[in-house]
Amino acid sequence: MLKKKIEIIIAGILIIVSAARPTKAESQVQGWGRDPFKLVRSDTGVRTHGNLVLHGIMYDMEKPCAIINGVVVSAGEKIEGCTIVCIDEDCVTVDDGTTQYKLKLWE
Repeated sequence: MLKKKIEIIIAGILIIVSAARPTKAESQVQGWGRDPFKLVRSDTGVRTHGNLVLHGIMYDMEKPCAIINGVVVSAGEKIEGCTIVCIDEDCVTVDDGTTQYKLKLWE
């Protein structure tokens, strides 16, 4: 008898929880787009070339830094055998010893 009551209570809770979950259309505030507090995994900002992955740039006119392969680097430093030549607001110039190429945040 008690087991049956517990099962009914749990079923009721599950129904309430599933009904309270907003639909995709309801989760977007009109005119605002996605919920800024909901974490969304996106790889759109990650740019690669060979074995280097640019995750982000922290631009400062005096000492800009970039996050490459999860490591914070500055101009003149080496990572994975490549030298960081220059860090601009939207790209990082890298020299692998034979060629200079740019890792861009946006295409």
